[in-house]
Amino acid sequence: QPALSVEEQYADGRYADFVEAKENAAFYKYYLHHSFLRATQPQLANPSLSRVLDLGCGNGCLTHLLLGKRSDLRVTAVDRIRAMLARATKRTQALRDAGLLKTNTPEAAVEFVCANALDFHPGTTDTKLKQDSATAIATTTTAAAADSEGSSSSSSSSLSPSGGFYGLVVSSLVLCHMHTCQELNAFFANVAKLLRPGGLTVHLVPPLDQARQTRLLADGRTTGSKAKEDEEKVHLRPRIAEPKIERVEIPMPGGGSGSGGKDDDDDAQLSNSSSASPAPPPPVVLYDTRWAAGDYIRAAGEAGLVNARVVTCAVSEEGVRALGEEFWAEIQLHLGQYAMVVAQKPPLEPTRAAVGTNRNERLTVRCAARIAWGCALLSAAITLLMGHR
Repeated sequence: QPALSVEEQYADGRYADFVEAKENAAFYKYYLHHSFLRATQPQLANPSLSRVLDLGCGNGCLTHLLLGKRSDLRVTAVDRIRAMLARATKRTQALRDAGLLKTNTPEAAVEFVCANALDFHPGTTDTKLKQDSATAIATTTTAAAADSEGSSSSSSSSLSPSGGFYGLVVSSLVLCHMHTCQELNAFFANVAKLLRPGGLTVHLVPPLDQARQTRLLADGRTTGSKAKEDEEKVHLRPRIAEPKIERVEIPMPGGGSGSGGKDDDDDAQLSNSSSASPAPPPPVVLYDTRWAAGDYIRAAGEAGLVNARVVTCAVSEEGVRALGEEFWAEIQLHLGQYAMVVAQKPPLEPTRAAVGTNRNERLTVRCAARIAWGCALLSAAITLLMGHR
């Protein structure tokens, strides 16, 4: 059978079911999602956080995790595949109706946007996913009244004057779909533009390419900085080789496990035919890029992010108790060690005017203290002279 396009593969109802089955499995619950929530906890504990961006949201898995932790979050979930966004919308409504999401307050909101993660910005409104009344959820746009993170002039059409809009930017298994260094750099550059000063970004990634990491270390290409001297040195370093891309085939289950429609009709016709048994459905073909830790740290640093690091995922204690250490050792042997890329946007530095004002205030305090000290000495001297008389 001819190969399906990426859009056709994601639109396949059986593949969407397959993805959700994986996300409900122990591997996601006790391993990936546990590690993700642990990495984002410091930012989620910040009461000033209210706007979150989920890039490459798929069926809304990370969006649902975050909404399950904070009832006041406003999440913008972005994906370029409309079929996955439609699935995410219905899934969000179902979870909300079941009481599994804290989205029943007027302040809470989810906005699904069809856009590319490389060039999305808060003003991306022309490709917004259309939602009918039957599947509509509590929705607000980024043009809503400014929250505690923004000023009263913030809107969906532009970033805030401080150069960002979101306090937390996340993604799950999206960076492996950046196939060139240019795409990886563009991704982190856009993340840095979208983050508010002091904001956090966390990205779940598949196992790293350790051999590539060794080569990057030898070439001195594992850090990134916008400093002028580093930009000059970069021309003296060897050119970064493009990463290795692996072709991954995921076999799809046949039968009526999909969402209905043409696939189910075809299956029924095949089952009624006595000439041949039903042909298996074509597998989903994905092309995953094997990046090294140094690639992520370099790209984040060159985008102006700080404290960039790659943290390995860890199984929760609950997962170990439920399934045992041998189970997780077997999983890691077959799937490898997943990780997270974590970085921050530097907080705003005081402006020159503010620095000047603070300096003047310090000088004023010092002068006042010296005057008071001099007056005290003069008073003591006068008292002594009067005593002698």
